[in-house]
Amino acid sequence: MTSLSRIVFSVPQRHSGRLSNCCKLTKWKLSLWVSATGAAGFFMNSPVLSPEVFCCSGGIFLCSSAAHVFNQIIERKTDALMVRTRNRPLASGRVTPYQAAGFGTLCVLSGSTLLSLTSGATAAPLALLNIGLYTCGYTV
Repeated sequence: MTSLSRIVFSVPQRHSGRLSNCCKLTKWKLSLWVSATGAAGFFMNSPVLSPEVFCCSGGIFLCSSAAHVFNQIIERKTDALMVRTRNRPLASGRVTPYQAAGFGTLCVLSGSTLLSLTSGATAAPLALLNIGLYTCGYTV
């Protein structure tokens, strides 16, 4: 007779849990305010409500979200030690760094593509520069 090792089964996460974790990774409330400032700047140039303002705001939202995701990847060990931040998806282990990096990359690619297609030639490079500055300058 052989002894069996203890087998641990992982229960797949519900879709609502994944969505909640993604929202928490993006710090969506802060990203929404960042995109609102982009919309305000857009209206200063053209006070007409057009599809471009939504595309511009969406691209800014996605790029801001990506910066927050990358920030949390870098700070996950420190976040796990602090009471205020230990329940964040990465710090608590609900999301792996690889999953977060994939999600952040998806946000960067979709946000910068949206900006480059709808908001002029300089919008996407500026957004990428801001992601780099926030991630490397502020976080590190």
